[in-house]
Amino acid sequence: MAVRRNPSQIVTLEEAAAQAGYSASRLHAIFSDRYGETFGALVRRVRLEHACRLMRARRHWSLTRIAHQSGYSESSDFTRSFRRAYGLAPSRWDRVAPLNGARKNEKNRQADTIAACDTVLMQAAPDTNAPTWPVRIEARPAQHVAVYPVAEAEQTERLREGWEQFEAWLSTRAQMRTDRLMMGLSYDSLYDTPGSVYRFELAYPVDPNTKAGAGVVIRDLPATQAAVLSCNGDLDVFSGAWDYLCRIFVPNSPWEPGLGPTLETYFDDPRPSGMTLWNMDCIVPVQRSGGAE
Repeated sequence: MAVRRNPSQIVTLEEAAAQAGYSASRLHAIFSDRYGETFGALVRRVRLEHACRLMRARRHWSLTRIAHQSGYSESSDFTRSFRRAYGLAPSRWDRVAPLNGARKNEKNRQADTIAACDTVLMQAAPDTNAPTWPVRIEARPAQHVAVYPVAEAEQTERLREGWEQFEAWLSTRAQMRTDRLMMGLSYDSLYDTPGSVYRFELAYPVDPNTKAGAGVVIRDLPATQAAVLSCNGDLDVFSGAWDYLCRIFVPNSPWEPGLGPTLETYFDDPRPSGMTLWNMDCIVPVQRSGGAE
């Protein structure tokens, strides 16, 4: 979708429909059914959430610069959109706290995050001579993947069911291979996307001639630079790893968020543990910062 690849680009429903080979009314219906929001609402949300990612990652950037790099012609338009979505002006946001209200006790979150991240660091680098920051920057190749959406994936049982359904689909097409790994992906934000429209998908590399079906779509993930953090532990470690990567590492690095989906690569099957233990890479697309204003 063009707006995902370039949130600053102005894309109309008619233009998107022509690119997809649908009528405008048909594409409108598809979006409402698949994403739970209209095309226009999704475009506005993607643009706003991209601005929020930039605000987190580049806390010294002015709101004017954030607005222009996110596709707003005027910073006042950005301010109105932000206030309408989150109930406060962007100038009053600390550029750290989640905006979607999904996480509670935010006053204690920073301490909890640091404690969880310490656990991640100890597991990733128990040797005191090992690097302090185990995040690595990798060039990730393009991938041809099958993608299966999992509704309410934050619920353990729904995620397990989705995993089993997707695995069964892959098996019937002889796509399960020992040299391939299950992945999770989302174009939405853990911190800013409302839970009602947050979308999580399982993904798996497939052969070029694999056909979509039964709720599974085929997608090409572009090559990208990425910040990668390995973690192995329970859900607190899992959550701490993501917090560290998105809210501590990237804002204090020479990198800013890229435009692809966030990814998870799973090295072990979490089902034997009841979906409570995860051995995985947390992956955030990044690009070189444009520098200070």
